[in-house]
Amino acid sequence: MNELEQIISIMEQFQKEQQQMKNDINNLYNTVKNSLIMQKNSTTDMNERVLPALKLMIDGLGNNLKYEIADYITHNNHLFFPKIESHKTTINNIINEGKSLARFGDGEFSIIYGTNRWSFQQYDGQLSERLLQVLQSDNDKLMIAIADNYGDLSKYTSESKSEIRAYMTDETRKKHEILLNKNKTYHDAYIMRWYMMMNDKKTEAPANRLSNLKKIWNNKNVIAVEGEFTRLGVGNNLFDNAASFKRIIAPGTNSFRKYDDILDACLKYGSKNDLFLLAICPSSGVLAYDLVQNDYQAIDVGHIDLEYMWYLAGSENRTSIPSRYNNEVDPDVIPEPVQDNAYYEQIIWKYTD
Repeated sequence: MNELEQIISIMEQFQKEQQQMKNDINNLYNTVKNSLIMQKNSTTDMNERVLPALKLMIDGLGNNLKYEIADYITHNNHLFFPKIESHKTTINNIINEGKSLARFGDGEFSIIYGTNRWSFQQYDGQLSERLLQVLQSDNDKLMIAIADNYGDLSKYTSESKSEIRAYMTDETRKKHEILLNKNKTYHDAYIMRWYMMMNDKKTEAPANRLSNLKKIWNNKNVIAVEGEFTRLGVGNNLFDNAASFKRIIAPGTNSFRKYDDILDACLKYGSKNDLFLLAICPSSGVLAYDLVQNDYQAIDVGHIDLEYMWYLAGSENRTSIPSRYNNEVDPDVIPEPVQDNAYYEQIIWKYTD
């Protein structure tokens, strides 16, 4: 396929997406409008709350178009495209070279900028400095992952594309370009978002991605460092192929306030042969960095367990998981206590206030 045919192909795809987006917007507009009328609210709410959100979706598509088309053709242009490795290479580096992984998404970048994007970790000046240190580190044993948002989005669902386009404004791209090294090869933070964002749920691809991810902890002695409501592997078999599984329990929100205690616990209870799996929000990247500095291997796994629960349920959209804390669906809901005794037996350290 030559360059002209590529351009025509992507434009045809965008036409389809644009029409679908128009339909979605019209449906959303009418639903909210009818709801407001039923509640006898004025159209002020529509003008002040709903319309700006819809405009953001439309603007995101238009502003992002040049990047998605350019990525189809070539990266040799004036637009900024970080180099991002394949998932296969990342997993190979973890398994065969003993490398670690720190992941940066919108929340981590926001804290570096000095703002809050999510409620699970309030802005902290020291955390901001540490995250910047990790992002710009050059330790060969620590892979830095960023979200693959910069160009072609064809592998994602329509909803995910809309979210990415709304976030990846020209201003956001400029900030990233300042922070990132054009000569560095990064890894994909979405490696742990292997199911819900992807548009291939009806194929064997999710199962294949899962199978490759499970190789990371196969026959390994795992220490999970997680928030108190994260509950990695509870009620499922995600980590059943690990040789052993222990837990260090951090606060469910604002975990960085206990960071020194968490790191001390890792160094006290971990051995050089253990594999640390980290799920403590933005603190995970900092902890991965510090553990690597102490010759441990650590992988920031983020929402991998939630992805697995959605995969098992065959969910098409993010839904509430009663046994899990989910900051993206119901951030104010605290799940019921775990009833599985094996979970409590796996805990080797838990924070105290």
